[in-house]
Amino acid sequence: MGLFSDGFKELKKADEPLYRTPASIQETIEILKISESGIFEVSKNRYSKCYRFQDINYATTNEEEQISIFERYCRFLNSLDVNF
Repeated sequence: MGLFSDGFKELKKADEPLYRTPASIQETIEILKISESGIFEVSKNRYSKCYRFQDINYATTNEEEQISIFERYCRFLNSLDVNF
């Protein structure tokens, strides 16, 4: 006799998924409207905008130095002790 009886295994199975997987980003993040300036209306009278800046020191170096910077950054990230 196993730890769980066959009756338990049958009851354990869900009839339908508990959470429906979104088919697209539009189903995941609700966005009501996007203005020409890039501002998102995420709910009534609530807005969001993201700015992306580039590191000028990285952008102006040659490709070899960029690879070196990237490798050092990867080593730094790998050195962090993070428990998930």
